[in-house]
Amino acid sequence: MAAGAVLIVAVIAAVLIHGRGAETGQGPQQGAPAARGTQVPSPVVAVGRLMPMEIPNTLSLTATVVSLRETSVFSRVAGYLDTVTVRPGEMVRSGQVVAVVEHSQLDAQVQSAVAARRRADADLLNARAAVDKAKAQLTVAQSNFARVSSLFQDGLISQQAVDDAKGQLQTAQADLDGAGAQVGVAQAEIEQAAASLRSAQLAQASATIRAPWGGIVVSRSLDPGAYVTTSGGTPILSIADLDNIAVLVNVTEADMGTVRRGATAEIGVDAFPNRTFHGTVARIAGGVDPDTRTVQVEVDLDNHDHALRPGMYARVRLVGVPRHAFVVPLSALVIVGGQQFVWVVSDGRVSRRAVTIGATTASVVEITSGVSPSETIVFRGTEQVREGGPVRTAPAGE
Repeated sequence: MAAGAVLIVAVIAAVLIHGRGAETGQGPQQGAPAARGTQVPSPVVAVGRLMPMEIPNTLSLTATVVSLRETSVFSRVAGYLDTVTVRPGEMVRSGQVVAVVEHSQLDAQVQSAVAARRRADADLLNARAAVDKAKAQLTVAQSNFARVSSLFQDGLISQQAVDDAKGQLQTAQADLDGAGAQVGVAQAEIEQAAASLRSAQLAQASATIRAPWGGIVVSRSLDPGAYVTTSGGTPILSIADLDNIAVLVNVTEADMGTVRRGATAEIGVDAFPNRTFHGTVARIAGGVDPDTRTVQVEVDLDNHDHALRPGMYARVRLVGVPRHAFVVPLSALVIVGGQQFVWVVSDGRVSRRAVTIGATTASVVEITSGVSPSETIVFRGTEQVREGGPVRTAPAGE
């Protein structure tokens, strides 16, 4: 049979079968796709407008951990280091011995000063004894002069005897005055000897170097045998107080207005990637650094477990002064190919609108430009719409 004849027969058979089905009432099965031309209902979307919200300004900055009490330890006396008892990383107590300067000469100076003080004490005793003796001699001379004067009045002795008694009285008075002066000299010598002794004892005590406060040894620059002086130079070691820790942040001049004292801060360090430290802005520098155009901000924080150490690199998130902003739910924001947009409803149809976003929280995102507060935005159901397509709207709260 020719191909054309076969095709004609197939068409006739199909027509007969369809007609027979129509006669028996058999049509399309329930649930079959709607016939072409049937209208699909417009999707229902939840809508709303830009929502005003107070959003805190946040600054993410790098910082450095510092100790508010860190000092270099020097020697108050010159000499060779005898011992250095601590090493970097060790904890020390306030007043703990951290180094000793060789002090044999200082010990000898103390002994010499003690001997000088004892001699001065003995000299004072001798001077006071001399005063007592001179007083006794003066008393005798006064009594003798009075007796001789009485006898002279009675004509019993000569003028020469009176003159001799008077001379003895004057000599006794002079001896007493001299003895009294020696007491003053001896007292001055005692004061000088006492001062020399205190100075020698202070130098002797200063040979034992103690920690000014409790903390951690940050560095050690000298070892036993090194010569130290009192004129500065290289410190023996450095100690930092870990209970008084702060974070130094340099805030740009443009961001100064967003930072205030008492503001909260979150601090992270590489040493503890899963831990967030909390602090408070305690001090803001009074001026701008002319070289960096930044202001130094100090953030105090609790370091009770001494986890943070001076010199650590830190990341700080400062919460600044709140600002007025407009936000939408995160579900309203659509990101495709790196572009951010929302769906705007007008006259029952949607259109795509590119937007610029700002801060983002767990539930909302700030819209800084692209949409006005009076426009209607699709909050939920963005996956159902298409450009220019019709929609039915319902308030987002329903």
